[in-house]
Amino acid sequence: MQTPRLYSPAEKSCILSHADVIAGSDAGATTTLSIGANGAETDFVGAHTLSNLDAAGDVVTLMPIPNATPVKKKVYAAGTIIDARVGSQSGGGNQTQ
Repeated sequence: MQTPRLYSPAEKSCILSHADVIAGSDAGATTTLSIGANGAETDFVGAHTLSNLDAAGDVVTLMPIPNATPVKKKVYAAGTIIDARVGSQSGGGNQTQ
């Protein structure tokens, strides 16, 4: 399983709205993924179970879910490294984001 990084160049900001996760194979029943700033990896979206990624080419969109409270986004300063951390993994080991 890869841990991709997104880097915001100098004097720029990164505002995340969502992340599309594409399956390379069945993700299994217990694979989780969280996304956020390096070190936190949960301040954008907490751990989501990817059990509905059942075959290569399946795609899920992770994003804060709207409810009665306004959806909070994150602005990351220039130079901030943003990681996606796999909390647990089962199934195929070649998922991409």
